Amino acid sequence: MTRSRRPWPAIVYGLALLVITTLPYLLAWGQPDDNWRFSGFLFGVEDGQSYIAKMRQGAAGQLAFTLPYTSEPQDAAPGLFMHYIVPGWLTGRIVPETSPSLTPALLTVFHVLRLAAAAGYLFVLYRFISAFVRTRGLRLLAFVLATIGGGFGWLLAITQGITPPEFYIPEGFGFLGLWGLPHLLVARSLMLAGLLFLARAAETGRWWPAVWAGLCWAGMGLVVPFYPVVMLALLAAWVLVIWIRARQFPTPFV
Repeated sequence: MTRSRRPWPAIVYGLALLVITTLPYLLAWGQPDDNWRFSGFLFGVEDGQSYIAKMRQGAAGQLAFTLPYTSEPQDAAPGLFMHYIVPGWLTGRIVPETSPSLTPALLTVFHVLRLAAAAGYLFVLYRFISAFVRTRGLRLLAFVLATIGGGFGWLLAITQGITPPEFYIPEGFGFLGLWGLPHLLVARSLMLAGLLFLARAAETGRWWPAVWAGLCWAGMGLVVPFYPVVMLALLAAWVLVIWIRARQFPTPFV
């Protein structure tokens, strides 16, 4: 009998994380009364409603984005926010735009997207960690720190009563994305996948993984427009380190 090489501790931890980040939503949905209805979001409620507004545009059959919060004339912008507009469009093909069930349906689809994006992100993140860390125990530790860690910001809360940044900057820390922001998870997955492809290109000297890396980062930029700036900084640091160590640029695959 051969021993399984599946990273079961990481798989169990990832599944537990999906359950833990979903339970608060289920509890909130289960507590309606005559005066209150759960919005579907536990933090960043204003931002969350803007995502539902984009999905509602898609449900209405509008695939080009327009700002819903202005009365000024504007031209529709095709290609923007398609990660919310297209799921909304698909939902609108099942639930009519005029139906009272549309908003609950859109919220349900949003959280299905969150879970799917979270599962994809956890998979890519573990693959990325595994490419650089050989020891399984260290892989799991890195996996845990990357998903729920926030550095030493908690010291600010203890010593100065200041809310640490990992509590309100989801773009910089992983847990808030897992808890409620699927587009950030998609962008991070594409960022890490692009880095894996680039590493493969540098290792093999082939050009096609570099093309895939560029496609990943192009998609990442469509989802989160400022992430390409982060990616350029990482690439610049990578090239600089290689130059310092080898006195040449990493160009075998070009």
